[in-house]
Amino acid sequence: MKYARIETERRFLLARAPDRLPAEYRRIRDWYLEGTRLRLRRVEDSQGNVLALKLGQKYGAGLSTTMTNLYLTAAEYDLLRALGGRPIVKRRYAYPHAGLTFSVDVFEDELAGLVLAEIELEDERAAESVTVPDFAHLPSLDGNSMQR
Repeated sequence: MKYARIETERRFLLARAPDRLPAEYRRIRDWYLEGTRLRLRRVEDSQGNVLALKLGQKYGAGLSTTMTNLYLTAAEYDLLRALGGRPIVKRRYAYPHAGLTFSVDVFEDELAGLVLAEIELEDERAAESVTVPDFAHLPSLDGNSMQR
């Protein structure tokens, strides 16, 4: 796994976005390439400035998955974007809570109303120790997949 990294996280479904989300967020525009584990991602700041363009692949299940990212130039991104894919757009907020910082994803477009929180941790032992935060209101989502 020279170029891949293990990602360990807990994810929670929220009934709604938590109160007092920060003003700053990152808009993430993903295109999931049908029939693959590949995701083309464009990350923008809240003013629309491009922060990153990347092609990712995630595989595995459970709390830990293997993640590989290739960072792209604008020309490479545009070339791959022509492949199409299923779009998903969300705003990602850094949300401090109980001494931890969660990422809160507020989905847009056809997934409007879906809100998830996740926290990335060092390993599965640390992930298992995270309890459902009181703002989640709903049970955790165990497992992880690029094909959402």
